[in-house]
Amino acid sequence: AQAMLRARLHMAARCALSSRGAGLLTLPKPEFTTLYYASLNNLYDPATNANGLVNFAVAENQLAQPMLEERLRAVGSGAAPTSLAYNPYSGNDRFRKAIARVISKHIAGRIVNHNHLLLSSGAGSSLWLLAAALADNADGIVVPAPYYYAYDRDFVALTGCRLIVSHGGERGDPLEPSALTAVVDKAAKEGTRCRVLVVTTPNNPTGEVVKADRMRKIIDWAGKHDMHVIVNELYACSVHAGRFPS
Repeated sequence: AQAMLRARLHMAARCALSSRGAGLLTLPKPEFTTLYYASLNNLYDPATNANGLVNFAVAENQLAQPMLEERLRAVGSGAAPTSLAYNPYSGNDRFRKAIARVISKHIAGRIVNHNHLLLSSGAGSSLWLLAAALADNADGIVVPAPYYYAYDRDFVALTGCRLIVSHGGERGDPLEPSALTAVVDKAAKEGTRCRVLVVTTPNNPTGEVVKADRMRKIIDWAGKHDMHVIVNELYACSVHAGRFPS
């Protein structure tokens, strides 16, 4: 029964992804990756592991490592030797733990497990990766106006997706469920399937913070329309009063 449940959950996860995202799940794990990480536990050392492995398969400049470590220590970075080597694709564990502590204390208001974090080089690349994993070419990504101008590039340039802008209905609220429904229905009539809703809080450029009860309504609406929600909290530590409702 547990195996069947896991299979169903795996299938549901694949269906929730874009076809390219689901396709990545079917790729075999590269043999090199397995062998490389296994070798890290059995590296050659003349004093302690004379029968260990000497890995010639990575482009790491170990000749310069002592000099770099000395420079890093001189500025108090606390960087470990592993910081100068290849690290897990999800991000360096030490760095992920530090980020998790910041998020737990200043944003989430609860303990965040660092194993649930995936790091990338900047907010723009994170948004692009999410869009590529959740939406296919020509799918719609809904953003409320006004929005950060670079969304035109971050969500569209490398994914082939379309940016669908919600300007708000009669009440002028672009995140009001009826306004979002009207935008998604209009896009569908024009041949665009909307897969993702983007919420930026605090908003850029207005600074508006989406309160918790409002966010729940937005997420409930997205669930009813089989849409993902990407919440960009880049400015979460820039609120002026009270605790940020992550």
